Amino acid sequence: MIKEIDIKITTSPITDFEDLHNKVDSLLAECNIKMTSLIEEFNVLIQENDEQNEIDTVDLDNKFTELTDYITDYSQ
Repeated sequence: MIKEIDIKITTSPITDFEDLHNKVDSLLAECNIKMTSLIEEFNVLIQENDEQNEIDTVDLDNKFTELTDYITDYSQ
Protein backbone atom coordinates (compact mmCIF):
# COMPACT_ATOMS: atom_id res chain seq x y z
CA MET A 1 0.00 0.00 0.00
CA ILE A 2 1.39 3.39 -0.98
CA LYS A 3 0.34 6.44 0.98
CA GLU A 4 1.19 9.85 -0.37
CA ILE A 5 1.72 12.78 1.95
CA ASP A 6 2.12 16.18 0.36
CA ILE A 7 3.65 19.16 2.03
CA LYS A 8 3.13 22.19 -0.15
CA ILE A 9 4.98 25.36 0.59
CA THR A 10 3.38 28.40 -0.95
CA THR A 11 3.87 31.70 0.75
CA SER A 12 3.73 35.33 -0.09
CA PRO A 13 6.95 37.31 0.24
CA ILE A 14 8.17 37.67 3.80
CA THR A 15 7.42 41.14 5.11
CA ASP A 16 9.17 41.19 8.48
CA PHE A 17 10.56 39.07 11.32
CA GLU A 18 7.13 38.28 12.78
CA ASP A 19 5.89 37.17 9.37
CA LEU A 20 8.89 34.85 8.95
CA HIS A 21 8.34 33.40 12.42
CA ASN A 22 4.63 32.79 11.74
CA LYS A 23 5.29 31.09 8.40
CA VAL A 24 8.00 28.83 9.82
CA ASP A 25 5.79 28.01 12.82
CA SER A 26 2.88 27.06 10.53
CA LEU A 27 5.08 24.92 8.31
CA LEU A 28 6.55 23.06 11.27
CA ALA A 29 3.11 22.54 12.83
CA GLU A 30 1.86 20.94 9.62
CA CYS A 31 4.95 18.76 9.36
CA ASN A 32 4.56 17.70 13.01
CA ILE A 33 0.95 16.63 12.39
CA LYS A 34 1.85 14.64 9.30
CA MET A 35 4.91 13.02 10.88
CA THR A 36 2.88 12.01 13.94
CA SER A 37 0.22 10.53 11.67
CA LEU A 38 2.79 8.47 9.76
CA ILE A 39 4.36 7.16 12.97
CA GLU A 40 0.96 6.27 14.41
CA GLU A 41 0.07 4.44 11.21
CA PHE A 42 3.35 2.53 11.43
CA ASN A 43 2.72 1.65 15.07
CA VAL A 44 -0.70 0.19 14.18
CA LEU A 45 0.98 -1.95 11.52
CA ILE A 46 3.59 -3.10 14.03
CA GLN A 47 0.91 -4.06 16.56
CA GLU A 48 -1.01 -6.01 13.93
CA ASN A 49 2.13 -7.98 13.08
CA ASP A 50 3.14 -8.51 16.73
CA GLU A 51 6.48 -6.81 16.21
CA GLN A 52 8.38 -4.94 18.91
CA ASN A 53 9.69 -1.89 17.05
CA GLU A 54 7.02 0.64 17.99
CA ILE A 55 8.09 4.28 17.74
CA ASP A 56 7.26 6.46 20.74
CA THR A 57 6.15 10.00 19.91
CA VAL A 58 6.40 11.24 23.49
CA ASP A 59 9.14 13.81 22.65
CA LEU A 60 8.19 14.62 19.06
CA ASP A 61 6.40 17.90 19.86
CA ASN A 62 9.48 19.09 21.73
CA LYS A 63 11.68 18.49 18.67
CA PHE A 64 9.44 20.71 16.59
CA THR A 65 9.40 23.34 19.35
CA GLU A 66 13.20 23.40 19.20
CA LEU A 67 13.03 23.99 15.45
CA THR A 68 10.46 26.74 15.88
CA ASP A 69 12.70 28.40 18.45
CA TYR A 70 15.57 28.43 15.95
CA ILE A 71 14.27 31.63 14.36
CA THR A 72 14.35 33.58 17.63
CA ASP A 73 17.45 31.87 19.01
CA TYR A 74 19.62 32.88 16.07
CA SER A 75 18.25 36.30 15.21
CA GLN A 76 20.57 39.22 15.79
